[in-house]
Amino acid sequence: MTAPTPTPEQLAEFQKKRRGNYDELARERGGVDGLGITSKACLRKLSRLLASGSVEPRVLNAITSLQALIPPVVARPVEQQPELSVEDLEKDLPWDLAKLDDAQFALLQELHALATGRALPVRNERRAAQCRRAQRRAVGAGRAGAQPKIAGGAPVGFP
Repeated sequence: MTAPTPTPEQLAEFQKKRRGNYDELARERGGVDGLGITSKACLRKLSRLLASGSVEPRVLNAITSLQALIPPVVARPVEQQPELSVEDLEKDLPWDLAKLDDAQFALLQELHALATGRALPVRNERRAAQCRRAQRRAVGAGRAGAQPKIAGGAPVGFP
């Protein structure tokens, strides 16, 4: 039995995943310029196998074998985060929104809309389930008045 022919959208999505995998694998190893032709071919094949999403033993064995053939990951130095003193935190500095990435800026816009009443809060079902589970555990452990905590350790104060 042959596999069904993929649609053009499926092919485009596969190529996007494969290219993303290839770029990431090459970046981890110092970039494409520092790789030989054999390493590039191994990275292409590895990115194709990873994009397929297959969990068949033969595919997993091929992935493991290819990883042994490519150069190791180049360790990068960890960027030090600037330390803020209490005086820095107490200063009333203007906000520099250019320092936010797209996800942080979207979150800020969502919080602003909620705080000003321009949007209604959207219930997060996953967080609500974690809250219910934490409350059941607290009650079951005999701590009826205990403040439940979610996975990150923060007290649950909202659904």
